[in-house]
Amino acid sequence: MRTACFVNRRRGAPRPALALRLEPTGHARPGGGGLPRRRAAGRRAIDVTVSAALLAVTLPLLALAALAVRLDSPGPVLLGEPHLGEGGRVFRLLSFRCTEGAGGAALTRVGGLLRPPRIDQLPVLFNLFLGDMTLVGPAPVPLGAPGGTAGRPGLTGWAALS
Repeated sequence: MRTACFVNRRRGAPRPALALRLEPTGHARPGGGGLPRRRAAGRRAIDVTVSAALLAVTLPLLALAALAVRLDSPGPVLLGEPHLGEGGRVFRLLSFRCTEGAGGAALTRVGGLLRPPRIDQLPVLFNLFLGDMTLVGPAPVPLGAPGGTAGRPGLTGWAALS
């Protein structure tokens, strides 16, 4: 986070009379810190409500996809790839298993059907419901990749909404 100073217009020199913390969204707040508790609670309530509604609607599709993955090839139905979350916390980003083999190079028959419409990514709604992710935020960073997240990773970013 950056600290902004107001400029004394008479002298033209920066005067740190009132320091503001600039949020990643570009909004300035006196004193800095994270999201206010009320705003964070509201955002979390929206995340839980939306994820619960989407899970309820997609539950039959999730069940069919899980059954198809299980019957198609041996191995787990869901994969949990470690990613960095808010504050450097590690969480497992869930997805349906669409590949087989040690390197994951060979796409399964069901994986070929699940990947193009991105049905394999629907289990991410569980991450949203559990609080590992939020609706709108920075992209999740895989563990071991350079960089990190400034906040809780999101399903989509601000750039996609603009």
